[in-house]
Amino acid sequence: MNDSLRFFFGPQADYYTGVAEDLDEGKTRFNEGAFFFGMFWMAYRKMYANAAITFTFIMTESVLEDWLIPEVSKTFVYSLVSNILIASVIGFAGNRLYINFARKRVAAIAPNVDVPTDSEVIARLRKQGGVSWRGPLVVLVAFLVLVTGMFYLTM
Repeated sequence: MNDSLRFFFGPQADYYTGVAEDLDEGKTRFNEGAFFFGMFWMAYRKMYANAAITFTFIMTESVLEDWLIPEVSKTFVYSLVSNILIASVIGFAGNRLYINFARKRVAAIAPNVDVPTDSEVIARLRKQGGVSWRGPLVVLVAFLVLVTGMFYLTM
């Protein structure tokens, strides 16, 4: 499955196959891209469901903060700590989420194939995996629409 994963990962295949090996050995690697870009990183790596869940969680958490603790949630320190905590969880969980996502997709595309030789299978692995700038753009637009809508509702 290692070669199948390489085709799936696309850019940075060396990094992610190394991460997969580390996870198999029980080691965890922090992902800086996931930490700094969170749901945008997930969408870039085509983990759209994970990005949507993260997006929903962050928006719900923000609304609940404003409703339950309005004075505290608007302070800089609280926002900073809250954002760093969420980003840290995503940073530590990002690689595991991505490797699990990749393994499930690869198993669905090329079950029991360690070294794919069929060009159609390789093409499907590359198309299903790799990266896409469309996903982060969709997340950004959704985020801007929701934040703008929330801004106008509070006026």
